[in-house]
Amino acid sequence: MERVRRLAAALHLAAAEQKLAAMRALATRHTTVHLGMPDFRTTAGRLAADSAESDTSAAAIAEVAGLPAPGDSGR
Repeated sequence: MERVRRLAAALHLAAAEQKLAAMRALATRHTTVHLGMPDFRTTAGRLAADSAESDTSAAAIAEVAGLPAPGDSGR
């Protein structure tokens, strides 16, 4: 009878160790959850594409704002 108890305890311990190993593997895996929001790569790609269509240079922005262009000494 004692032998059966030791065997059952060993089996329970082995199962618990296997379950812990599986949980550790899941915890170390880097998972990403998509929340339906655009990530940085797609946003940056869109901004780069949009900048070709419109002039967003510092000189153009300064002109619209009525400020001297960057590098302009104001003379």
